[in-house]
Amino acid sequence: SDLDYRDALFEDFISQVSTAASESAVWVDYTPTFTNFTSTSAVITRARYKATATTVVVEVMVVLGASSAMGTAPTVSVPIASAATGGTSGVATYLDGTTGYAGAVWLDGSDSSAALVAGSGVVTALVPFTWGTGDSFRFHIEYERA
Repeated sequence: SDLDYRDALFEDFISQVSTAASESAVWVDYTPTFTNFTSTSAVITRARYKATATTVVVEVMVVLGASSAMGTAPTVSVPIASAATGGTSGVATYLDGTTGYAGAVWLDGSDSSAALVAGSGVVTALVPFTWGTGDSFRFHIEYERA
């Protein structure tokens, strides 16, 4: 299906952007917390990280359920705080059914949560599309740990 193809492309892209330093670490699952996103009935299909002495790589994938609701400027916690480096961005994908939208995730300074960003600004209930059951978001970010 088109969705499987997009997932394969996303996985291939992520495998290419990981650094050699993060490759020496092991993936560890974690439970993210959200602000401005009602995660009731959402399915977290992936929430994991790799950490070395200096670097953290985080991947999160979430599928919205019937009781889930996207708010304005949602954030997702990261498992290890970032160093105050002036901000770090990562890649995000937002899926409206099988239609994909490119986006970003932004970790600002020493924050411990990442903001979801769409091409036109922050993600909202209507940006980059009207969110509903079965829609999903995923991101990959690599940053310097505190």
